[in-house]
Amino acid sequence: MRIVHKLSLSFVLILLTLSTLIGIVFWNSLSDLLINELESTGHGFAANLAELSQEGIQTGNLYALYELAYLVKNKNSEIRYVLIMDTHGKLMVHTFTGGIPVKLMDAHPVPGTRPADMEISVIRSNEGKIHDILYPIEQGELGFIRIGMHEQGIKKTLFANIGKVIWIVFSLGLMT
Repeated sequence: MRIVHKLSLSFVLILLTLSTLIGIVFWNSLSDLLINELESTGHGFAANLAELSQEGIQTGNLYALYELAYLVKNKNSEIRYVLIMDTHGKLMVHTFTGGIPVKLMDAHPVPGTRPADMEISVIRSNEGKIHDILYPIEQGELGFIRIGMHEQGIKKTLFANIGKVIWIVFSLGLMT
């Protein structure tokens, strides 16, 4: 093998390595940023739902709560489920069509003390990681909201964009 071919092969391998490393850095930094944004979005939905559901809880209007829960879930593709629970953690409303998964209620129980703000628990499911956001309604005096936000959209977006970044870095390297 001639020296020119060896140098060309070495150059291509260095470009592949560099492109891969840039892709990994891109993945790590942006995935953390997007997960924080996902949780922030979930917090906003939970806070709004908690505010809007107060009247339905106080009057016992489960139909109004059911409509609110479905409205919130259907407006955002990242929301996997919405649960509205009373002060003791008893389920009042959920958005599952075939019944609530058995282990879901135990995966993020209502705390014994009243939380001032939301709590987040990451749950592994057959659909991937779900960020389960527990949000108190009137500091827990009226109940709790749980919203499950899944990472599938984030992962798909990141994967597609990382492929583009790796290809661009590799192409620019070959052009020089």
